[in-house]
Amino acid sequence: MLPVLEEGEAMSRPTYAHVEGTGPAGEYCQSCAHWTRSAKNPAPFRRAAMVCAVVARQTGLPLDRLGTVYSHRPACRHWQRKGTGS
Repeated sequence: MLPVLEEGEAMSRPTYAHVEGTGPAGEYCQSCAHWTRSAKNPAPFRRAAMVCAVVARQTGLPLDRLGTVYSHRPACRHWQRKGTGS
């Protein structure tokens, strides 16, 4: 459950689904099926940030409200090989 914020307060953007390094040894966020673009059509000359789809499911937030997941982060326990479904 997300905290209730007072007017003017800001919440940090949720980023990782679980603790890094708890997934398969030698795997990284960039090799996970859940690593996805935050925007389907980013503005011209802008790259969309990469985010974790599991975090979106956990929080109920849209992908563009999540924090950036960096490619070199060690995989978490939710890691899933690309091409095996979600």
